[in-house]
Amino acid sequence: MKRIIDLSYNIESNMPNYPILPDVKIKKIRTIEKNGDNVTTIFVPSHVGTHIDAPTHQVDGGLTVDKLSIERFIGNAIMLDVSYKYNSDDIIITLSDIEKYKDKVKRGDIVVLNTGCYGHQDEFKRFGYIDSEVASWLVEKNIKLFPLLFLYSICFFMV
Repeated sequence: MKRIIDLSYNIESNMPNYPILPDVKIKKIRTIEKNGDNVTTIFVPSHVGTHIDAPTHQVDGGLTVDKLSIERFIGNAIMLDVSYKYNSDDIIITLSDIEKYKDKVKRGDIVVLNTGCYGHQDEFKRFGYIDSEVASWLVEKNIKLFPLLFLYSICFFMV
């Protein structure tokens, strides 16, 4: 049975964020009671909460998110659970860590990587990352999208 899973998170003032980025700020600047209408300002760095690392994030002249097809974000997904790496001394995810999933990932899948760091907002240095062999394997598989369950957010990488 197919399900639709919404991976987005609410944006809130002072939500967890990378220490080098400014805080999220949401402020009501007009109210119906005082002004006759409600108006709110929202300041959000692009790498907070649910976000997409579009090609332009790392590639000069790369595509921006508005140039990406919505179909890229819809499809069959498979979760690769490597959460056991979170408490280890080696947080690098290698091909041996995903070996049991290699035959399950199909061309065009959305591959979700659970690194175990979801919900640990104070440990920005502990999140796992893939090595170059895993990255090459994902590209060879021609997957659609690579979301990471990441601290208090989900980050989508284009491959």
